[in-house]
Order: sequence, then structure tokens, then C-alpha cells
Amino acid sequence: MRSSFTLLLMIIWSFGQAQEVFTRYPDESDSINVKAYINLSTDTITTENYQRFFHLAESLFELGRNDEAEPLYETILTSSITPLTGTYWNNSDVPGDTNSNRYGYGSFAWNYKHPACIGLAKIYLERGQYDTALHYVTRADSTYPLTYNCGTGYHMYRNRMNDLYGRCYCGLNDLERGLELLLPNCMNWNRGNDHLIQLIQKNYSRDSLIAVFDLAVEEMRFEQDSIESTTYEIHGWGTENADAIYRTYRTGIATITIFGQDIILESPTLNDGETLTRAGAEKLFRSSPFFQKLTGNVTPIPIPNLWSTPEFNLSD
Repeated sequence: MRSSFTLLLMIIWSFGQAQEVFTRYPDESDSINVKAYINLSTDTITTENYQRFFHLAESLFELGRNDEAEPLYETILTSSITPLTGTYWNNSDVPGDTNSNRYGYGSFAWNYKHPACIGLAKIYLERGQYDTALHYVTRADSTYPLTYNCGTGYHMYRNRMNDLYGRCYCGLNDLERGLELLLPNCMNWNRGNDHLIQLIQKNYSRDSLIAVFDLAVEEMRFEQDSIESTTYEIHGWGTENADAIYRTYRTGIATITIFGQDIILESPTLNDGETLTRAGAEKLFRSSPFFQKLTGNVTPIPIPNLWSTPEFNLSD
């Protein structure tokens, strides 16, 4: 017979495994959908009702009714009716486009099974069933992916998917796959970064991370650009007093190796006449949220604005 102390630990552990909660944005239409379509829950999905079926599943999830949304998503995913096995093409802002400005990042292709997989993945993440959640994330991304013909749209999609992968890997404590997927973009804004940080913190102490980063900085490779860069900023755009301020500076490429992967630091925009140095590149790395969160800086180094300031001189 298990002791009460052991049972308490198991309850605490189980509770800790189900911490994923997705932000919902339910509105009046969700309540209307549920009220109007709830009887579809016991119906067979057909070519006549598939859209209402889909909207009911989405609305139930938005209202936090996961147990009711789950079988609807499963039905959509396993259905073989033509509308649910086809791919749909959305155009945007092109000549002759009747849906002009509905979507601002170029044309893209989608299908109903992708959001069904995403809905199931989120449900299982909220239950703490990370293996099953990862199965559905992988199916959404590999079997039923969205296809974008614009770099911005593509990167938005990859950020959303990396967020879900990161939640799964963090829940599974799968450091190897988490680092492989998320570490290359650790210095950029990425929805998976918080999960990457949590995953690393599960496996490394603060002192060991400081040692890893100190060695990485010591061995950082830096190559200064051979030519100068020029950018300009326009003040008073669209007025008679519009004025362009030009800045000419010399930046460079810094590569730092962390956990066996080469990370290229983003080249900054500098003030007029400045030159990025190796010491300046080190400042950029140590000022990054990735570095600061993992090393637990009590007083973070200020992160530079678009233009560097005297308080953050990257020419030092």
C-alpha cells in the first residue's frame, strides 16, 4: 500500500505536468455557434454540414470545452469526404483578387485537417500528455502543412509551429530535439525561446551555464566587414520638411558556438561613424534575453535600441 506521502508527491507531480494553458479569445459568435450547432456532435459529418461541424469544434475549444471539441476534431481528421481532403488556395493583394487585403502576407494554401491537428495538440498539451501532443503537432506540420508563398507568412507559421514543438519538447524534457530545433534562432525573437530556456534550465545549473557561455564568448569568431554600410531614416515623412538622416558605419559577423551549434549574431545598426568590434559583439550577446534569462542577471545589461547609444557603445 502506498504511503500518503508518496501519493501526495504523485499528485503534485501530475499537477505539474498539466501546466500548459492556451490563451483563448472567445467572442459572441462562439456562443452562437455552440447554441446553433451543438446537435451536430452526435451527427455524421457530411459535405453539407462539414463547415458548421468545423466551426463548432473551434468554438468549443475557444470556450474551454476541450472534452467536447476533441471528438469533433478527431472526426474531421479521420473523415474522407472530399471537402476535408482537399487543399484550398487563398490569394491576397494581387490583380483580380476578390479577397483583396483579407490576408497581408501573400498567397497560401491550407486544409481543414491542419487546424484539427493543432486543436488536438493543444488539448493534449493542456492535459500534460506531451507524447500524444507531439504526434499531432508533427502531423499538422508534416502531413497537413500550411504552405506560404511569402517569407513573412512563412516565418509567422514557423514561429507558431516552433512554439508547439517547444512546449512538447519541454514537457518531455527532450533536450536534444529542443536544442536542434530552437537553438539556431535563440538570439532572435521566436515564440519557442521561452520553452528553450525552460528546457535548458531543467538540465543545467546556473553556474554551469555561465561556464558554458564564458567559454563560448572566449572562443567567439568575429570578422569585421570589409566595406561600410549605409542606412537612412526619414523624419517628417510626407511633409514639406521631410529630412533624411544618413548613417554610415562598419559592422561585422560574430559566430558563437553553444552546445555544439554555431549561432550567428545579428549584425546591429550603428550610429554614424561607428564600427562594430569584437568587444561590441560580446556586449550584444551578453545583453540578449537568452543570455540574461539563463544566467539570472539581477541587473540586466541594457539592450540597445535601433541606434546604439553612448551608454551602449558597440565600438568599444
